[in-house]
Amino acid sequence: MVDQKLQKKINDGVDKLRFRWNIINHLLYDAEENWVIEKKATKYWLYQLKLFAAKAEDLIEEYNYQHVQEQQEHSTISTSFLNYILKNLNEMEADFENINKERELDLSKNDFEKKTYVQLRPPSNPLNEEHLMYGRDEDMKHIVDMLIQPNDQQNQEETNVTIINIVGMGGVGKTSIAQEIYKDENISSYFDCKAWVCVSDDFQIDKISKDTLISLTGEGCDLTVFSVIQEELQNELEGKVFLLVLDDVWSEIQHVSDTLGFLHNLGSSGSKILVTTRSKVVARTMHRSLDFNLGPLQFNFGWELFRNHALYGSVHEDNQVLTCIGRMIVEKCKGLPLIIKVLGNLLRDANGDEERWREVLAKNTMEIMGKNGENTIFETLNLSYINLPTSLKRCFLYCSVFPKDHLFSRDDLSCGIIQDKFCCIEPIAGRTFHHSLYPSPNQIEIESLHLSLKYLRVFIWANDVATHIPDSIGELKHLRFLKLDTPNVECLPESVCNLYNLQTLHCDWLVELPENIRKLRNLLHIICVNFVYIPVGFGELIQLQTLPKLSMSNEEEGCGGLSELENLSKLSGSLALNEIEHEYLSEEKNTINLFEKQYLRELNLTWKFIDELYVSEINVLNNLRPCNNLVKLEISFYCGLKFPDWMGCSEFAMLTHVALDHCFSCEILPPLGQLVSLKELNIYYLKNIKRIGAEFYNGGNSVENPPNSSFISLKKLFFNDMGNWVEWCEIDRCSFPSLTTLEIWNCHNLRLSYIPRMFTKLESLNIYDSPHIIKMCIPHINTTLSAIKSIHW
Repeated sequence: MVDQKLQKKINDGVDKLRFRWNIINHLLYDAEENWVIEKKATKYWLYQLKLFAAKAEDLIEEYNYQHVQEQQEHSTISTSFLNYILKNLNEMEADFENINKERELDLSKNDFEKKTYVQLRPPSNPLNEEHLMYGRDEDMKHIVDMLIQPNDQQNQEETNVTIINIVGMGGVGKTSIAQEIYKDENISSYFDCKAWVCVSDDFQIDKISKDTLISLTGEGCDLTVFSVIQEELQNELEGKVFLLVLDDVWSEIQHVSDTLGFLHNLGSSGSKILVTTRSKVVARTMHRSLDFNLGPLQFNFGWELFRNHALYGSVHEDNQVLTCIGRMIVEKCKGLPLIIKVLGNLLRDANGDEERWREVLAKNTMEIMGKNGENTIFETLNLSYINLPTSLKRCFLYCSVFPKDHLFSRDDLSCGIIQDKFCCIEPIAGRTFHHSLYPSPNQIEIESLHLSLKYLRVFIWANDVATHIPDSIGELKHLRFLKLDTPNVECLPESVCNLYNLQTLHCDWLVELPENIRKLRNLLHIICVNFVYIPVGFGELIQLQTLPKLSMSNEEEGCGGLSELENLSKLSGSLALNEIEHEYLSEEKNTINLFEKQYLRELNLTWKFIDELYVSEINVLNNLRPCNNLVKLEISFYCGLKFPDWMGCSEFAMLTHVALDHCFSCEILPPLGQLVSLKELNIYYLKNIKRIGAEFYNGGNSVENPPNSSFISLKKLFFNDMGNWVEWCEIDRCSFPSLTTLEIWNCHNLRLSYIPRMFTKLESLNIYDSPHIIKMCIPHINTTLSAIKSIHW
């Protein structure tokens, strides 16, 4: 029997630790988001707090894990474990006191300086002595035309000023092109006055206004009251067509454009504000603005720029070896002029040393810059990082754990970032394991991983030869994300079901799930390529959001049926059910509540194939109506005589793709013409369909839904292997207004008495092994059908 006093003491200690853990996490977040820390002692103190928070999280999780295990296995927590927790709680209390003594500060207070924006690059100005520009003539011409053209009529009614945004990544040359435009003769003659303000990451409207006034007058300004500055600026610009350049704007807050609002009404009509920014979010926040996306340099212009900085005028200008290496270096620069210039200047100082050039080619660009004291590139890229929101910094740090050139899966990346909670200010060692980070896979002892990396949260393992996963994986109690890229492993050990904190299980090659997977109550995502059978009790995993493709056959011993899905209301994305039994959904009680699964977007239903002559007397599809938010629906091997009414219901306003294939017994198509968003329809091997008409367009109800209002969004229509299809009725009454592609394959008996109007509006018409249709179309290929861009038969 567990000592109740000991249990209470531990519960109180864990609650106290959890409270501190939350407070420290908030403090660390605030420090990252709102404060600038210069003192090394303060940085070290924050680092100690972060390590304390990580250790606290580990201990809390270990305690919670034991409670979950107690419930799952109907066991009792041992006294030795409680003493272990108590010992650690006492140690952590002492650690916390030591950290607090070092700082002598209540955690609820912040003694940091309020964050001030540090200028990481020198302020730009329009009169820099700039080198020749390469490859930007067309870009400059386009932007100049945008600047000197009159404001549109609607803009003139609302404001005198139009904002034009030059958007591009750091180092692509936005400031350089703005400087050249600022000095352009056409610009000087069109505008009465010009002003240049370098904004950078310190967006303060009073400072921008004051700098604008200084740039316009060429004189200093001692004014400090914003309203007075505004008045002076208004007087200075009255009756003038002006150009204001705001260089390097960073602030992404929504009211940026609003704070610039007073500038919209200054000057005369035709005035422009030219903004350079690397953030598309900034561009979107600018009201009444036009965007120009500045892309990277083409290779030939990048090479000319590099050659000018690295070789021009030197004795090595014609050195073919350096030329060859230099061209490869330019390829690595990805068309970014800043990097090309910096590397060019760096190598010009190498005095033709071929080894130095090869070193630059072989090594990481940032590494080379650091060794040579060049901070230009680092500062440019670091500014991008500093201006990320804290949440995105954590994403960036998570990605940095992976090896160079790692190919990310979007699902893995999103799941991993969400579950890798350790990323506060920097990663904590030992919580993420990727085998490629280590010198050699041969040195990895997967069996003892739990001993060396006890607190592992994310585990990604790729091994082409492994045939099994050791039972010891179940000892990784803190694991949240498990990805096994092991083609020869088709099943997992039951010990995986001891990973009570696991949220994502990704193993592409699985064919069956562990029998006791129902114990993983925190599981959110199961990802694999193959169809898998689900075990009995699977429906207890009510937090599940992502499922693999499921085989639902009841013949497999120990496997769960469709009823296991009834309470999985959080399922999202796609759901694929294979080998559905025809009789299984015959009773109302066997419904799986698909209609209540509001986050599903794709549904694939495939019935168990019996034979082509089998006809189900029960319309089992009635119990499988999905939610109205569905986007894609595929139904295969359904053997009912007809489809349910819900398939043509106009409430499915988001449904864009429908595919019906191998539904051998169906004799009539559902009224799919009423699906207002349907863009692509594929009907394949419905061998009992003989006639298509009004029931296909509007369910035969021509009063409420006339045929000409059917298929209003349909772009692509495919019929394949419809051997008994003979008649396509009322085809001209349904105009198919958006249809661009029509394919008719292996419809041997289909006949049309005339060329439908729908054919004449197509862009692509493909007819194969449908002799009657081909014979009818051939005489009209140069007349009625001449507008079709692509015809094949």
